[in-house]
Amino acid sequence: MSGSPDYADNPFLPKPQTGFIPAPDPGGFLSGVREGDPFPQGILLSPGEQAALAGAPKLTPSTEITVRAKPVDQVGGLADHMFETFDDGHDRYIFRGGPSGPFLHAQVDPMEQSPDYGADSRVLYRQVLPGQTATQAVAPARAEAARINNSGAYYAGIGSNSNSVIGDFTSRQYGKRVGDSRTVGYKKGFSPPLAPFDPFWP
Repeated sequence: MSGSPDYADNPFLPKPQTGFIPAPDPGGFLSGVREGDPFPQGILLSPGEQAALAGAPKLTPSTEITVRAKPVDQVGGLADHMFETFDDGHDRYIFRGGPSGPFLHAQVDPMEQSPDYGADSRVLYRQVLPGQTATQAVAPARAEAARINNSGAYYAGIGSNSNSVIGDFTSRQYGKRVGDSRTVGYKKGFSPPLAPFDPFWP
């Protein structure tokens, strides 16, 4: 049924009471009830129920950040590429680095659109950021990506790569330089012995 009930044509329909408003319906949980309700607005809240709802505790958002590492196929899985995920249960993002021609590049993508989405990976670091949505939590990563992309820094398979992007970012944001012996390039100040561009590193 669509539109408002016609009380003139059907006097048996109960009329809504003054002061009542539709109940919130996040996720459409009341849609089934609404379909069989003569009022298309669904379940109605009395003024007292409205006051109780207004005074109820509000859910505080939080975002889980996870640094993961996946094997680099081009080197036979002997080294890993790091990336970072941001997930608040509603929105999800991935922050990663890599090459763009001869230059170092970084990007933030919705998780499902990232080249790293669904990759077989291991967890190197995990932390919950209370009071922040994923959109808020990933904002510093977006700023870091913009800084890197405007810096003109060269990309190198060792020392200036996807792992140095994540290592530098986690060091500043969380006070811990994430990485291990398989994530080559994550250590600060590691000078690459290779040419500025290595096409075989992600």
